[in-house]
Amino acid sequence: MENARVKQDGNRVWTRGGGYVMHFPHLFSPATPLNPGEKPKFQVRITVKKTDTEALEALRNAFNEAITAGKRSALFNEADAKYLTFEAWLLERDGDAPRAGGKPPMSEKNPEFAGAYAINARSDRKPKVYDRALKEVSEFDADEIYGGAECNFDITLYPFAKMNKGVAVGLQAIQKTADGERFGATAENVFEAEEAAPLV
Repeated sequence: MENARVKQDGNRVWTRGGGYVMHFPHLFSPATPLNPGEKPKFQVRITVKKTDTEALEALRNAFNEAITAGKRSALFNEADAKYLTFEAWLLERDGDAPRAGGKPPMSEKNPEFAGAYAINARSDRKPKVYDRALKEVSEFDADEIYGGAECNFDITLYPFAKMNKGVAVGLQAIQKTADGERFGATAENVFEAEEAAPLV
């Protein structure tokens, strides 16, 4: 649909109309890695409500495209593809579900993750950042981009296979669409170690 709020083409998903919320944005300078030896990355966490069936369907289709690409490039075999399901991928990002290693749900520490999936998106290169008028935001106005602001996003899902195998999310662009309640400092790196987004 031409006027769809969420668009998907292959492994790419982008949104229009806002309503998504950004958390812990590092969009003007890369975040400090959690582990020694990791490369600093630009990154943001975006929450998608569990009731947002349009976005979830687009993410499912992009995820399946990434799995197909992984098999085509021999990163995944058929056995890998059987356990690398969209449902398992979502569960890892479920704000209400206990995390691996017996860790409590994300929503226990951050209530804003309740009823939503938290999608981590990264890039080796600085992503495009736009305001409501589609004017590019410079680093001099970086304080306008904060955790709690509403946004549109442009992401790609892609396969990786290094220490483990899976589907990661590359960050292409963010558009701030509305102000919101600030969640606090943006300097904390809350992301788990994962394969870097490809250069685009």
